[in-house]
Amino acid sequence: MKLTRREFLMTTCLTLTSGKILYDVCNKEYEKHLIRKIYQLPEHIHLIENTTTVNFGHRDFDSLEDIVQDGYGIVLNNKLIQPTHLFNDGIKRIKINPFATVTESGEIISREASIYGKKTNKISLDWDLDMAIIDIPKGLDLPDFPCEPRRAKLGEEIYFIGNPNAEGWNIRPGYVSDPDEAKDARFTEGCFGIDMPIIPGDSGCPVVSKDYKLLGIARSFNYQGFLGYVTYIDEYIKKIEQLKNEEKNDK
Repeated sequence: MKLTRREFLMTTCLTLTSGKILYDVCNKEYEKHLIRKIYQLPEHIHLIENTTTVNFGHRDFDSLEDIVQDGYGIVLNNKLIQPTHLFNDGIKRIKINPFATVTESGEIISREASIYGKKTNKISLDWDLDMAIIDIPKGLDLPDFPCEPRRAKLGEEIYFIGNPNAEGWNIRPGYVSDPDEAKDARFTEGCFGIDMPIIPGDSGCPVVSKDYKLLGIARSFNYQGFLGYVTYIDEYIKKIEQLKNEEKNDK
């Protein structure tokens, strides 16, 4: 049966409208699916116990002391990653005696990371970029963080999977407020800014996009008290590749 021009146009419009409605419904369901997956990501974030053994010596006492700091990290390219500030620098402590308060300098003897009761001393620290790369201890099989890495875009919606004050997982939605490091602020090299502060306990926790991409790892630095800065995940990737190349050259 031959359609009139009017019937043809009406049929085409109905088909296109139905297709658009179906596309919108499917797209919304897919977004809900991704958000549900984002809320399952804390199970891929690991508590790492960092121990720095320091030799303190002052006047009539000498001692070795283990300084322990807990922090969170994830697995990327078969390495544990987290900020270096979750390791104690071990160079100073305060000693109080009856006559004065003395600040002691210490010599770092060794560093060790422990996860799920397994220990490793294979640790690379980049203090300038606040990046720690840790070999996964022998006997542990930890899969990579499931989100695919990519760069952040200005204004895009993000989810910050944090643990403020170590009181429990807290997933906060927000936006990328600065896709590059702050030009007039220190300690933001290799970072992007988000429109929320980073609270103690958040350090080492991931920031992911709405489309389930891994964007970065939270640092402790807050610019002007209300913008948090996050180390780009590709900075970690470059550092891991550099370490792997160095290991090959050493063999």
